[in-house]
Amino acid sequence: GVIDAASHGGGAGGGVGIIFEVNPPTSAYKQYASTAGTNGKDCASCTGTTGTQPAAVSTSKISITGPLPGQLSVLPIELISFTAKQEEDVVQLNWATASERNNDFFTIERSSNGHDFLPILTVKGAGNSKETIQYSATDNSFNSKVTYYRLKQTDYDGKYEYSKIIYIDTEVEELSVKMYPNPAKEKVTITNPGQGTMAIAVHNDKGALIFEQETDSDLLEIEVSEWQEGIYIVEVSYKNKSSKMKLIVKR
Repeated sequence: GVIDAASHGGGAGGGVGIIFEVNPPTSAYKQYASTAGTNGKDCASCTGTTGTQPAAVSTSKISITGPLPGQLSVLPIELISFTAKQEEDVVQLNWATASERNNDFFTIERSSNGHDFLPILTVKGAGNSKETIQYSATDNSFNSKVTYYRLKQTDYDGKYEYSKIIYIDTEVEELSVKMYPNPAKEKVTITNPGQGTMAIAVHNDKGALIFEQETDSDLLEIEVSEWQEGIYIVEVSYKNKSSKMKLIVKR
């Protein structure tokens, strides 16, 4: 056969394009449509030959849920700071936001190991704001050497986010307490280290509690004349501080 160099098939249509938006819509659902290019005619330069158009033009659509490509989700709050500071027998927690969006409330969570957190209190949020807002809360029941905190923020729809974890060294400090005489025969005197309630607990050498009392006085006298001779452990607690001392009772 003879090959006609002027005869050839029609060119393919262009593919479906890609759509970019500089400012994507805020709706969670949108459809985009892109139409493929039209196929070329068969043997367009051949004399007496009619080209063939494609039977139909196809359209492709995509559906996107959630933040659209190139669109950042709006954070519920812009947290400026979150700090903890021990003040005597409490820990003062402070945080600040630069803006808020649908912010229902905050939850303070506490941990003794930095992994297992429990909620201890909640603070109402401002809802919506574009101004700096200061928040504060007080933890008066911590009881570990190092205490960890994190801030949980909850939206009106129940969604939540966590802040970074912070910690504070809340180790119980030793008191400077005077106890005399020691050894004691009939009475022993213990001085109050400050202006406030002092708690005294005395255990014998077997660990049994034999004496317990609280006082706001400058000192406390304990009658030991009926105690058995031996060694006793005296624990003095004052606010968030404590001290243990060895008392000898001897006749």
